[in-house]
Amino acid sequence: MRPFFIISVIIFFIDRLLKLLIFKNFPLGSSFPIFKNILHITPVCNSGVAFGLFKEFNLYILVVASLAVSIIIVYMIFIKKPKSRLLILALFLILSGALGNLTDRLIYGYVLDFIDLRVWPVFNIADSAITIGAILMLVYMINTRPKT
Repeated sequence: MRPFFIISVIIFFIDRLLKLLIFKNFPLGSSFPIFKNILHITPVCNSGVAFGLFKEFNLYILVVASLAVSIIIVYMIFIKKPKSRLLILALFLILSGALGNLTDRLIYGYVLDFIDLRVWPVFNIADSAITIGAILMLVYMINTRPKT
């Protein structure tokens, strides 16, 4: 379990570091091309959830939901102690992303997003960790469902 915990901590700190560097050095709404029309750095403030969805939700509801998800995941990892390495990795990825975005909400009142693929809403490293974790969890569930 330790390697997955370390990966989770690294993802959390990379997310925090990139957000701090980008939002300190790029004005909100500006766009800096890394690969023109493919990948841009575009700092935006996201009051919704992943990929800018549900912007009409109240900040307190989003904070409580993030805390609840984080507590449930910690419970699943450390109390339930799943045997599957894939499930443990998925849970730690989701946890690192949830805590990264929760940190933004608690500090700023919104989430800092900056990865702009031009064909998808702007997102961040934490959103990516949550998405990859959710996909891995889905793969786990598909591969472990009972055969009928």
